[in-house]
Amino acid sequence: ADASAKDDAARDLLVEIGPVTMVVAEDLTPNGANGGQTNFSQGDSRGVIRGVVTALDRPFTFLTTAAWHKAVGFPPKAGKEWALAKVRSEHPEVADRLRFKKNADRAEAVLIAQAYMRTRVVAA
Repeated sequence: ADASAKDDAARDLLVEIGPVTMVVAEDLTPNGANGGQTNFSQGDSRGVIRGVVTALDRPFTFLTTAAWHKAVGFPPKAGKEWALAKVRSEHPEVADRLRFKKNADRAEAVLIAQAYMRTRVVAA
């Protein structure tokens, strides 16, 4: 088989994610305070996300922590419990998936998506 057919087959095998208009991820830009290994891991993870989403032929963007916190009204020094409580109250249909403190990253993912929807620039 030719290369493009293999690429198409690989894309189909990765995941069928349906109609996605944008993939949004938190931009964890490395900084000097984190240490070398953490900086490398964050940069590597960003590259993996970019590679997978590009392979799936989906548009993507990154939002900084400060940007999504501001967009959703995340209080300064609030913890992950705040994210859980906010998403549970605004989206009771998914509250059963956010029962535990360990589910806080899921709640933050919802908030990051909301932040994108609130701050995106729509082309006319």
